[in-house]
Amino acid sequence: MEGEIENAYQYQEEMTQVIAMSCVPEDISSITNQVEQLKRLVKWFPTFFSWCNQPKCTKCGDDKNQERFGDETPNAEDREYGASRIESYRCRNDGVITRFPRYNNPVKLFDTRTGRCGEYANAFTAICIALGHKSRKCLDWTDHVWTEVYVDEFKRWVHLDSCDAYFDEPLAYEKGWGKNLTYVIATSNEEIVDVTKRYVLDPMLNRMRREKVNEKWLEDTIKQKRESMW
Repeated sequence: MEGEIENAYQYQEEMTQVIAMSCVPEDISSITNQVEQLKRLVKWFPTFFSWCNQPKCTKCGDDKNQERFGDETPNAEDREYGASRIESYRCRNDGVITRFPRYNNPVKLFDTRTGRCGEYANAFTAICIALGHKSRKCLDWTDHVWTEVYVDEFKRWVHLDSCDAYFDEPLAYEKGWGKNLTYVIATSNEEIVDVTKRYVLDPMLNRMRREKVNEKWLEDTIKQKRESMW
């Protein structure tokens, strides 16, 4: 949770918001209707950001013949931009090793503009906040990340997935993808909330799957982290 809290504060930084706003097309940033703007934004984002299963070889430029070659120790620059994990790939064409730092710092991500769901959600949440939307990042413990925005018109939090351009489709993962979610924790600079129930088809089945941590421990930990933010 510490990494999620750190990101939540980074989204509020002036530099982050200025750079985020510079990335958004004027025809989107000028939209005054919140729902319309968010729908346009989530559809635009995959044209701004690119998915990366494995990086292109730094020598031949091919990304189809890359094989995973383990992880590397992060260097000073990696750590500066929140990359605690560095994936390493070897090109089958020429044997060149290419590093793929998993950056968490949104400012760095506005430069690289590539990654997987974690990078997508980090950059997208920062943009939502820069546009003035109350937003938070959701971490699904079965390995996915997305954004929630509080929509004034609906008077509730709304699910946005910048990888697949989903707007208000919280059951897409269990109903559409066939996932069995366990825990979904939303984090902003103001709170940490267990929002799992919004994303599951059957709360009882979900309860049976939640075996990774003790429920009382999770409740107390979230409360403690939330209180430390105030």
